[in-house]
Amino acid sequence: MRARMGFYFSEAMRSLSTNKATSFAAVIAMLVALLIVGITAVGFLKARSEGERIQQQAGIVHVFLTDAATDDEVNALNTTLQRNPDVKNVQIITKEAALKRARTLFKESPGVLENLPGNPFPRSLDATLVQPSRMDAVAKTVEGQPGVSDVGTGGEKARKAIDYIQVGTAVFFAIGIGILIAATILVANTIRLSIYSRRREIEVMKLVGASNSFVRMPFMIEGFLCGVFASVLAMLSVFGSVKLLGNAFGSLIDSEGLGAQSGDVPLAWIAVGLLGLGIALGMFGSATSMRKYLKT
Repeated sequence: MRARMGFYFSEAMRSLSTNKATSFAAVIAMLVALLIVGITAVGFLKARSEGERIQQQAGIVHVFLTDAATDDEVNALNTTLQRNPDVKNVQIITKEAALKRARTLFKESPGVLENLPGNPFPRSLDATLVQPSRMDAVAKTVEGQPGVSDVGTGGEKARKAIDYIQVGTAVFFAIGIGILIAATILVANTIRLSIYSRRREIEVMKLVGASNSFVRMPFMIEGFLCGVFASVLAMLSVFGSVKLLGNAFGSLIDSEGLGAQSGDVPLAWIAVGLLGLGIALGMFGSATSMRKYLKT
């Protein structure tokens, strides 16, 4: 078995070196397809991550407390929110924590907070919601209660942003599916042309009694190798392009993955996906393109 696999690999390598033009065309076709799919995947994941981030921010009702609010009033408000089925959890934000949060928000413009008279930020209760769409309903349950100075929600702008992100995510997903189908057809046709140029070689092998599997395996391995090579080039191109765009237009990705704030999709998984797709395209294209010549 090992000797046979070695023979298959040697035949695949010989074929790649002998048929450089057709092999190059197959690699370029897969590279273009993987590039488009990879960039679309990055856009889809970024849109989804931004949607989750905005939803998380919009899904918090900020109940700002008066300076005169007593512990009993704060506890009563906390209990009211905790018992609300639309509230996931409640966090008490002290004045010190509110000031620290403001410094984080304005870290690129520290001058905004330099001349503040003391600490003007009030205490608050931050209620994280199960569904961001319920923020107005939750806010009404505590508005006007003793100890409450104001209630803040994401409002209409947050809803519109969420809607836009959801539409954008759906569009990216639909485009990705369409591109994947088109890429499969493109690669299959390119590999079909490559195999067509070597149809005489296949016919000779069949005439001397070679089985279908014996004829097919070198071509499958050739498709595998082309897929791996195209995938590596696509990974370098996609991640390099995104890094350049990130440096030019802001942080599109970080060192670990897309949407690290949400803890989702590390870049390694995108690389694995491109590698798997490249191998699948190469081997599937080879397998389907040979059916005509193998009579299977």
